[in-house]
Amino acid sequence: MGKPWYQPIVEALSARASWRTRRDRLRVQDGAIDTDPMLTPPNTDWAWRPSVWQSPISVPVHDGVGRKTRLDPAVSAFHDAAGGRVSLRQQPTPDGPAAYGLVIDVTGFDGSFVSVVLDLPESATQELNSTHLVCLTANIGHQTPARMFVRLNIRHGPNTAQMVQEVTLEKTSLAVEFDLTHAEINERRIENAWIDLISDVPDTTQIRLGDVYVMRRRRAEL
Repeated sequence: MGKPWYQPIVEALSARASWRTRRDRLRVQDGAIDTDPMLTPPNTDWAWRPSVWQSPISVPVHDGVGRKTRLDPAVSAFHDAAGGRVSLRQQPTPDGPAAYGLVIDVTGFDGSFVSVVLDLPESATQELNSTHLVCLTANIGHQTPARMFVRLNIRHGPNTAQMVQEVTLEKTSLAVEFDLTHAEINERRIENAWIDLISDVPDTTQIRLGDVYVMRRRRAEL
């Protein structure tokens, strides 16, 4: 008995739907417009949630790490301590905007900072120019009071432009916006960009990054 007359149509539609699903997933992973309408305001032309906050990483727990630890191709952690213990772990966040969070545990720390570095994908710098605002939102928890600095770095030719903002951690969420009209960059020579989340830490504490989301949008015309 042969296939029903409509079977080829059903198979074609199913294949098209699967292709669209794969395409949309790849677009999000590659840094195209993300599908989180709560975090993506008007005029956004690029948005990205690093994979550490989207899906399981190959090594979810790093216990007693050295001064540099790469969690995945886009996310690394640094510290400057000679003594003490720094551990990193990815954990599910079923009630959060992101599927996973990153927890940093610090014990007997004798350094001055712990930082998480986000290497922005190539799509972040395509057609990037002085009309853009680069924005970062995050859900952050500190066990003890601390200062945090968010630094945007844009490499253009032999130079690197840096913009830094200090943020207070009185709330569980933060939003930082960098206006590139104030950055001295050669737009034709932009090579790559990255963001540092730098935290001053006491000797023992826990830092929780429940979500990290980066976007760029056009400045509103006056």
